[in-house]
Amino acid sequence: MMLLGYEDPKRTDGVKQWKSVGVYQEGYLVEVTETNAPAEGAAPSRAKPPLTEMQLSNLTLYVQSAFNQFGGLAGEFFAEPKDIGGSNAVMDLLPTLLPKGMQSRGRGGLGNDGYSIVWDGKAKTHLRATIQGGVKGLPGDVSVLPDGTEVVTSQKAGKAKGAVEWTVDSLHPNGMRVTVTAYNSEYPRRAPVRDEPAFTMEQLRALATDKAWTTLK
Repeated sequence: MMLLGYEDPKRTDGVKQWKSVGVYQEGYLVEVTETNAPAEGAAPSRAKPPLTEMQLSNLTLYVQSAFNQFGGLAGEFFAEPKDIGGSNAVMDLLPTLLPKGMQSRGRGGLGNDGYSIVWDGKAKTHLRATIQGGVKGLPGDVSVLPDGTEVVTSQKAGKAKGAVEWTVDSLHPNGMRVTVTAYNSEYPRRAPVRDEPAFTMEQLRALATDKAWTTLK
């Protein structure tokens, strides 16, 4: 859940305060807060807090991943090397793979996640990609392409009323997992701006199975 507001709700010209809050099935809550001020009680030093909504949400997920089901630190999270594909690799590659007629009107990312705000001439759609190396197999109803790439697809309701999210999960023969999701909104938790994402499932499938992902380390 994202909460975009101000430190003092009565002052809309004051310090902006953005929060990402996650309540997880293990029974604990993670809350990450940022402001556009350098210190508590200080005046704003920038127009917005430094992290985008997606980056703040991702940070919350990473914090949650560092704990086990009992609320203790998960040792494997710190012991195993994490393949993040370079600091901006996913964010930089994703817009170059867009179908003809699609334009990236904004982008962001953090490590192995990247997103583009895509314009198709009608309305915006949020497109997100996540990569993970060293994966052995995909869960779910798997189809296998001639080159050995595994693919799983899903279409489900989003977080907001009327929102939908379409996902193609792929596992390349070299163990690189690529998950591509499109929303019918500008950001995943916002109200929809169109009936369906700008992409067809076939276009998402082409994005997720593109060989360019296998060049990331």
